[in-house]
Amino acid sequence: MKVREKLVAIIPARGGSKRIKNKNVINFLGRPIISYTIDLLKKTGIFEKIHVSTDSKKICNIVEKNNLEIDFLRPKRLANDKVGVYYVLKYVVEQYKSMNINFKAAALVYPCSPLLRKKDILNSYKLLKKNKYQHPILSISEFLSTPERSLSLEKNNFIKVDNVKKFRARTQDLKKKYFDTGNLVFVPCNKIKQIVKNQNNKPCHKFVPYLLEKKRAIDIDTYEDLRFAEMLYKIDNKK
Repeated sequence: MKVREKLVAIIPARGGSKRIKNKNVINFLGRPIISYTIDLLKKTGIFEKIHVSTDSKKICNIVEKNNLEIDFLRPKRLANDKVGVYYVLKYVVEQYKSMNINFKAAALVYPCSPLLRKKDILNSYKLLKKNKYQHPILSISEFLSTPERSLSLEKNNFIKVDNVKKFRARTQDLKKKYFDTGNLVFVPCNKIKQIVKNQNNKPCHKFVPYLLEKKRAIDIDTYEDLRFAEMLYKIDNKK
């Protein structure tokens, strides 16, 4: 009988947020937005543990209403916006290890990801197994418009072309560019320390891409993003 590898899903959800107050638990079509991520991870059926990493009692209460226990809180030293998420990942995995619970891999799935689907989690896990747990998987998506043709504003408020040569080039002649969607990362636990070490000099070094559809790659940073994500969710769930 084949033994299933132990996996943990970690939802990083600290209490503070600057651009949208209480963003990680904001109302999204009648429910706290984090509830959609919790439900999604439960539906996959592949995780031994689903852990919400938070320092907030308010978030704890909402998580418990979703029938999920929080085994330990995030310490304050890891709960400010200057702390990289991989330090949080490292802390959670090490805490479980101290409780004699060891995992083969960890999925970081962000709380404001209501547009993710079960297939995204399962397919990224398949990629991880395909490369034999040698490299982490990172969800990326293609820029809607290539950043190589970017514009900026000068102090006098006139438009400045950042790269004239690239700006004049045909779009089809420019190399496709992608961005980290901030939704999903699947990490082999024995690679976490190296990833943390690389963060300053080689972020995303040797990460395997999981290409996410553009309509699922909305980064919710403003209220406008939130309304747009709600609209896409409604459209997607009418099908």
